[in-house]
Order: sequence, then structure tokens, then C-alpha cells
Amino acid sequence: MVNAADLKSAAAKAACGFEPHSRHWETREIRWYASIMTRRYTVVLEREAVGGFSVSVPDLPGCVSQGETEDEALANIREAIDGYIEGLKADGLPVPESHTKIATVEIKAA
Repeated sequence: MVNAADLKSAAAKAACGFEPHSRHWETREIRWYASIMTRRYTVVLEREAVGGFSVSVPDLPGCVSQGETEDEALANIREAIDGYIEGLKADGLPVPESHTKIATVEIKAA
């Protein structure tokens, strides 16, 4: 496993299959770096009866936010996720990976 301190070392890149003399070196390097530096979490966005939206992150218990529009709610949850992860790191706790999957089920109408 390559750690963040080794991101720029040629040995770390080689360990992940990057060849410095390949034609697509820069593009592959950017994608590799982005894949290590980003995380994706599934969020649940719900329209509120009184207006606006609430949003939660099932993989980060207690990480919730809201907004007047979907875009505002999603921007706010990104900020909440960042704060949640910073808090975990500050407390020396591991940052959970995303394991939530979304599925739709069909039932007979009553």
C-alpha cells in the first residue's frame, strides 16, 4: 500500500504500474493522484414537507445537512462530510469507506 507521503516518488508510481516514459504519463498520474485524494459517499436526499431538502450520509452516522434547493443541500453535505472526516482524523479514528448501495424495489400496489 502506498501512503500519502510517497505520492510523488517514482518508486511509488512504479509500484502502481506507472511508467515515467509512457506517452500518457501526465494523464495517468493525475488520475492516480485524484483516486487517492478523493472519496465517494452515497448520500440520501429527501424533500421536506415544509420545503427544502435534507441530506444524510449512511456510511457516516450522524453526518446530515439541509438546503433550500438540491444543489444547496448537496453543497452543504460536502462541507459536512469534510468536517466529519477532519474530526475523525483529529481523534485518530479511521475514515470509513463507502459501502452503501442504492436499490429500487417494486411492490404490488395495494
